[in-house]
Amino acid sequence: MISKETLDKIAEITRLHDEAFWHLHQFDGHAKSSDGSVQLHIEFGNVWERQEGSVEPRVSVAIYSYVVASNTPSYPNFGERNHYFETVDEALQVMTEWHRKAMKYNPSEDELREMDNFAAEMWDLIKDRTTVMEIIDGESVQVWPPENFRDKSNGE
Repeated sequence: MISKETLDKIAEITRLHDEAFWHLHQFDGHAKSSDGSVQLHIEFGNVWERQEGSVEPRVSVAIYSYVVASNTPSYPNFGERNHYFETVDEALQVMTEWHRKAMKYNPSEDELREMDNFAAEMWDLIKDRTTVMEIIDGESVQVWPPENFRDKSNGE
């Protein structure tokens, strides 16, 4: 039902997304656990279309992209996380553009410092209410805030 060509295009969409994601993620660690989810939808029409025999299965694509798409302001749905495409070719075309723009991103030291300062300001707002713990090697370990977070964000 799904051609090898379609599967190859989906593989390319995920490859482009992941490469762009990890490039951007090295500068700003914000992400969502569903980031990069790619879904293929196959629509078989409705009962009347099938009765007439006039329906061909239609394939569309949904991509959840917080990091990569959010760094592409020219895209019409900028700021949204869920992106829907009527065809695999449209999804591949848009992802190729997102990838091209993402891979060009190389923030200056000033931009990186500004991001760190913003993170420190946000931390000041929530620090008394937020601690992230993980179980590492059977022990509960505080992973947020990192021990050196304040020193790094203040440029010390």
